[in-house]
Amino acid sequence: MDLEWWFRAQDQAVARNRSEIEDEWRWLNAAVGLLSDVQQFVNNNPDVQSHRLRESEQDTSKHQASNVVVNLVNDAMGGIVNASRLLLFGCHSDAFALIRSAFESCSYAEYFAVNPQKVKAYLELEELISGLREAGFKVPDG
Repeated sequence: MDLEWWFRAQDQAVARNRSEIEDEWRWLNAAVGLLSDVQQFVNNNPDVQSHRLRESEQDTSKHQASNVVVNLVNDAMGGIVNASRLLLFGCHSDAFALIRSAFESCSYAEYFAVNPQKVKAYLELEELISGLREAGFKVPDG
């Protein structure tokens, strides 16, 4: 079995599964559209860009919070796109785990957008967890 065999098998699975996941597909498609609109607004709107630049010059904590929010939205987008592929391959439970993670990322993003003063503690926790993992400790994700 070579790569071409695997890709053909995946294409066959997609063809079989696509009609079975129509409701989920419509929902994921709308979610991708919404997150894409958010990304376009944040990354391509000159007013938002100039506001973020002023933030970075005036208040590093607000700028840091803004960066965390953008990164969380980007993580959610990646999770939803990957979940879509997994659904097409018939891996429903794995897909829904990614969707749950994307929902959590959006929830955190909204929370930090409203409460930028909480980002410092969040980043400190992330740094601590990363250090524990690097030291060989098993730390659960999420």
